[in-house]
Amino acid sequence: MSASSFSKNFESLDRSDAEKVLANAAAIQRKASFGPLREFAAIIPNLISMISDYLSGRYSRVPWATIAMSSAALLYVLVPLDACPDVIPVAGLLDDAAVLSFVWAAVKSDVETYLRWKAETAKSERN
Repeated sequence: MSASSFSKNFESLDRSDAEKVLANAAAIQRKASFGPLREFAAIIPNLISMISDYLSGRYSRVPWATIAMSSAALLYVLVPLDACPDVIPVAGLLDDAAVLSFVWAAVKSDVETYLRWKAETAKSERN
């Protein structure tokens, strides 16, 4: 999926694509520790957690579009041969960062709502 077609294609993702994110979560998080992706290192675990809770049925108050866009962005980061191949130093990760930035702007409020729910759930489970 190229960066230019990203926004048009995310809607074609399905549950199996989101499951691929979970299966590759460690690799995605490792990749986020380099270059321009470091800016998103704190965001990526929250996206993965939200996808996991959505797929497990624990959290359903998020639109599928948010799950699909988050999954698409994380899969885009995972794939080394995208619009700008990751083997090109620095520039290869810039397109990944651009995609994450685009998606973060679109899903930020849903993720913040999810994180509030997660904190409230954890608090009530401790009591």
